[in-house]
Amino acid sequence: MATTYPIAPALQWHEGMLLMPEHFQQNDRRLDQLFHFHMSNASPFYWGIVSCKIDSAKLVTGVVSFTALQAVMPDGTIVSVREEEGRPLEIDINDLILKQADKTLMLHLAVPIYRPNAANVNNDLPRYLSQESDVVVDENTGEGQLRFPTLKPNLLLLTGDVSSGQYISFPVLKIAYVSNSYSISGDYCPPFLSITPDHPIGALSLDLAQRMRQKISFLADKLNSQTDDIMSAEAEDAVRALSRGLLPFEAMLRAGAAHPYDLYLELCSLAGDMTALHPGQMPPSFSTYRHDDMMPTFQEALGFTNAMLDRIQEGYNVIALTLDQRIFKLPLRQAWMQDHLIFGVKAAPGMSEKEVAEWLTQAVIATDRFVGAVRDKRILGATRTLIEANEDMGLLPARGVVLFSVLYDRSFIDSNETLQIFNVADTDATRPVEIVMYVPKRTRDTYF
Repeated sequence: MATTYPIAPALQWHEGMLLMPEHFQQNDRRLDQLFHFHMSNASPFYWGIVSCKIDSAKLVTGVVSFTALQAVMPDGTIVSVREEEGRPLEIDINDLILKQADKTLMLHLAVPIYRPNAANVNNDLPRYLSQESDVVVDENTGEGQLRFPTLKPNLLLLTGDVSSGQYISFPVLKIAYVSNSYSISGDYCPPFLSITPDHPIGALSLDLAQRMRQKISFLADKLNSQTDDIMSAEAEDAVRALSRGLLPFEAMLRAGAAHPYDLYLELCSLAGDMTALHPGQMPPSFSTYRHDDMMPTFQEALGFTNAMLDRIQEGYNVIALTLDQRIFKLPLRQAWMQDHLIFGVKAAPGMSEKEVAEWLTQAVIATDRFVGAVRDKRILGATRTLIEANEDMGLLPARGVVLFSVLYDRSFIDSNETLQIFNVADTDATRPVEIVMYVPKRTRDTYF
């Protein structure tokens, strides 16, 4: 919902007008209001910190001291603390923080509100402080040194409740007192006007971009390999989904000038693309963006995107079984053997997961020299169990794939023989199209 702001009417300048300070004050006020009106409607999150520098030596003593600061207040007022002036903005929090049950304290950057038709300099809570200017000269001639009074916003650091209506403010810092030591809490991120790569949110975002590139590289290697990968179609979709928004996201981050809301929109776009990485995944519904507390907003979106990336598994290699006259076959190697062997079955078009499970339940699983005895005894060979995932390998099923584990039972499986998996009662329509074996990557050097 748009917010309306009162705007002073334009002065009617006319010939012979007796000029008074009030005329110029009201004209300046109108210009400020017009600027604020246009900025707040064109870019609602135009306010926040441009840059700041905190004295770390004073912080350990319980004094928060901004030696340099530039920021835009929510009402459009530009405030600054210049390091060369030697007048830091500071507050002693020793007594204040010890009164807090959780030993944390939120500091707010504040300026008293503008009071129309009232004193804003000479009162108990002035909005402006009168200061003598630096020496200035005539810019035409360089002569005529002059000083004159100037007005500087009365910038304050406040704690506690600032909702009294006396100040325009925003939270700027959260201090924690732990083990008799003061530190800046990492769970709060104030509103900055740009996100640089070394900003906490920028660093987390760059980590995400790097993970995306790693996953794309992994998938590209799979697609370029000669192995018939059960996830080939899904891998192509995943590469497209990951690549679509990666370059704009990285460009904004590396420029070091991205507004956090613009970066958040790019992140949401990535999250939307990544829903394609998991079958049946609905697009997420994130919480509303909060400019004055950005970290939870970004953590929610980053958490989702990283969780989607986790579904692209790199902890294993995929070895496809060959379908030979109704029988899925795979020459085994000793290096692949473990207590339970993990397989994935891809359903044929029209087959449900339930039908795939039924096919597996009735399938024969054994290596060459045991198959005859298994069929003669009318048993099914090695014990198999349907699973939803394998935590050791970080394995989650791809779209249309059913996972199952097979007990490495030497009564039915010889690691030096060819494994056979088949169902004597199936048909072309009721037989899976592919079966693969998932092998942990730690054995890679021994099986390729």
